Amino acid sequence: MKQNIFLILFSAMGFYSYCQVGIGTENPSGIFHIDGSQDNPATGTPNTNQQNNDFIVTPEGNTGIGTTTPTRKLEIVSPTSPALRIQDGNQNVNYVLMSDANGYGTWKALSNAIPVTFPETGYNGAVAGGNNDKWTNVQMTLPPGKWLVLTNVVLNATPDPANGKGLWVRLYWSESNTTRVGAFYGGFNSGSFMAPFGNAIGTTLINNTTNANKTYYLMVGGIDIINGYTGTWENLGGAQWKENSIIAYPAN
Repeated sequence: MKQNIFLILFSAMGFYSYCQVGIGTENPSGIFHIDGSQDNPATGTPNTNQQNNDFIVTPEGNTGIGTTTPTRKLEIVSPTSPALRIQDGNQNVNYVLMSDANGYGTWKALSNAIPVTFPETGYNGAVAGGNNDKWTNVQMTLPPGKWLVLTNVVLNATPDPANGKGLWVRLYWSESNTTRVGAFYGGFNSGSFMAPFGNAIGTTLINNTTNANKTYYLMVGGIDIINGYTGTWENLGGAQWKENSIIAYPAN
C-alpha cells in the first residue's frame, strides 16, 4: 500500500512539473492559460481577436493580458483605451502615475511651473564686496525633481552711483540662508548696477534629489565694487519692485 501511494504521488508530481494548465482552452500556449471567451482554436495560435480575452503566464515568468506572447513581466494589449485602471485612493483628474526611488508607483499631480512670491521686505543692508553673502529674504520651495529656475531681480541702492562708480552683482540659490550650500548648474544670476537701476538675471538648474519638498534661498554675494562705490541696498528682492520675477519650470 505504501509503495502504491508513493508511486501515485511521484506520478502526480511529475505531471505537475511538466504540464500546461488551460482554462477554457484545450490548447494552452503557456504554463497557465485562461481563454475567457473559450474561442481559441483547438490547434495553432489564436488570432489577435481571440487573444483579446486571454490571460497567460509563460515559462519565462512573463504575464500577458490580451496577448499570448508577452515579452515583459507584465504586458497588456487592449483594443480599447484606457487599458489600465488603478484605484489606490490618490487618483484624480490629470494625475500621472509616478514612481519613487524604490519603484513604488502612485497617482500624483503633474508638476506645473512655480512662481516665487516676493517678500514685502527684501535685503536693506550695506553693499559689501567680495563673498560677504547675505540672504535677500527671497525663498522658494520645490517638489522632488529637476527644475529650471529663471531669475530676474531689480538692483537699486542709495546713493545712485556717479562718476563711473557702480557694482557687478551676483545672486545665487543656496540650500541655506546663511552661507553657500549646494552645487547648481548656472549657479550665478548676475548683472550690473551703474545708475539709477540695474537687474540681475540668469537661469539655474536645481535638482531636488530628496523625496520631499525642499526650500531654497536667494543669496547676494560675490559683488565686484567698481571705482570705490559705497551704499545701501534698497529693498533688494522686495515685492515693491514689480519687475521682479522668478519662475521654476519642471525639467524632468
